Amino acid sequence: MSGQDKDGFCTFTRIDDIDKIKKMVSGTCRGVVIGGGLIGVAAAEALCNLGVQVTIVELRGWLLNQILNQEAARIVEDTVRERGINIITGKSVQEVIGKDTAKSMVGGVILSDGKCLIAIL
Repeated sequence: MSGQDKDGFCTFTRIDDIDKIKKMVSGTCRGVVIGGGLIGVAAAEALCNLGVQVTIVELRGWLLNQILNQEAARIVEDTVRERGINIITGKSVQEVIGKDTAKSMVGGVILSDGKCLIAIL
């Protein structure tokens, strides 16, 4: 996936990552979480708690597919959606694109179906 070098592309592997994200979030903004496993769902919830409009993009057919069957995952997905988090399954992120005004900063992502999601992180 290209574009991982852009300002605003973050991981959730260290405490420092969380601090970095908190500094980036101001007011209502949009974020995309790549992957709907345990870390991805937890990251999406944390971002939602910070006021970020979040979309989870998961390649497989449902969230938490490594630990839940489809029926159980639907219950989790309903709860996640009730929190206001969008879920896209069966797609992958192909590219992280830059903002129109600052190409070095995250402006969104392009999905495997060509759809563009606007996001700052």
